[in-house]
Amino acid sequence: MGNKITIAVGLLGMAIGTLPLLVAAGVLPSGHRSPGQAPDWIGYLIGLMFFLAGLSVLIQSVAGGRRNSVGQPTAEPFALRGVYNVIGSLIAVSFATLFSWVAFGPGKRPFSVSAGPVGLFSDTSGSGDMIGRIAFGVAAVVFWFTAVRVVLYTARRLFSSR
Repeated sequence: MGNKITIAVGLLGMAIGTLPLLVAAGVLPSGHRSPGQAPDWIGYLIGLMFFLAGLSVLIQSVAGGRRNSVGQPTAEPFALRGVYNVIGSLIAVSFATLFSWVAFGPGKRPFSVSAGPVGLFSDTSGSGDMIGRIAFGVAAVVFWFTAVRVVLYTARRLFSSR
């Protein structure tokens, strides 16, 4: 059995992910819907990322075993390593999708920009939308590059001969 703290962290991640899933599904109230609010699928995506990350930590804690350089169990069956790889792929694609929506999706984005102590006293709300979209766009490109690599790695591991 795994470390109790690690198990608790995994369960906490799953619980945190469950909240936006329940709000997006309409099970929990979301309050007043304002114009420009993110669509429900964003709530599903965020919830899924936290839930899967918590699930991965929980499985890894319970499964035990030695770890390789990227933290995956080395002495575990092929199916378990496949589960880790699929979870990692889903999280990577979810991050890329989320950042892409923030950067390129419709509507205004209320970003504020500050730079160190000077930013504490300056209001840059007019330029925040463009600067924020550019920052998220650059991050989206990086996340998509990473997601494609993770998915290709997972596909190779799952579909190549053992």
